[in-house]
Amino acid sequence: MNGSPWIVAHNSVSDPRLRLFCFPYAGGGASVYRKWPSSLPADVQLLAAQLPGREARFVEPPLRDIQSVLGHLVAAIEPILDRPFVFFGHSLGALIAYELAKLLRSLGLRMPEHLFLSGRRAPSIPIGRRSFHDLPDDELIQEIRALSGTSEGVLENGELMKLVLPTLRADFAIHDTYRYREEAALDVPFSIFGGLDDIATSRENLFAWQTMTNRGAQLILFQGGHFFIDEARDEVLAAVERTLASDEISRASRFRCLRDGHVATQSQFRSVPAR
Repeated sequence: MNGSPWIVAHNSVSDPRLRLFCFPYAGGGASVYRKWPSSLPADVQLLAAQLPGREARFVEPPLRDIQSVLGHLVAAIEPILDRPFVFFGHSLGALIAYELAKLLRSLGLRMPEHLFLSGRRAPSIPIGRRSFHDLPDDELIQEIRALSGTSEGVLENGELMKLVLPTLRADFAIHDTYRYREEAALDVPFSIFGGLDDIATSRENLFAWQTMTNRGAQLILFQGGHFFIDEARDEVLAAVERTLASDEISRASRFRCLRDGHVATQSQFRSVPAR
């Protein structure tokens, strides 16, 4: 690995067929994906983004705008785009994954073979809620509680919340200040994941992702709320593994230039239950 603090390798693969870059949700660090490699093919290397302000980078000030995050991430991953790769992002991570793919395209760099966009409305859909990043502490904690991804013990620990709230505020600022700019659809297929009980992300807002790819998209729904990737982790990983083993990605690992200049027709957008 290139030694960048922005990327954490969760498994060691000497000759990976594929690299899976994972981007965590607001407040999350690279450890969100630490247990994933045991459920993935042995030739898939999992690399998780580690933004400043969390875990091993806790003492670093967190970033508050997506352009700064993207600039650092593209510098970190560019030296390791020598193999086919895919992006997985949940919530804030989905937004980062999508915008990072757009940035790679604008720079003429290698593109991901697939995007997994999880637990977030399409970027073209307005935020539809008040800003979180500038709320008083008690109101912000109530909003975090409503998402059901943080234990009550943590939320009620005043000292701990004082430590983590600055990073959460910074991540919410990325969400709140983001402005979508319409561009050509990506030549990358999408898998869009959603939680059946996710009060933060409606199915209609998930459907809207389909307009941002010209390579087809499928929607897969899982049991659970906004943090279904933890609640239904086995099912989520099974869906990821099925896609990583697909013929299309396997061909990409053997014929790396096949996709250059290729534009496929839009396939029917499908909603399928998790198996």
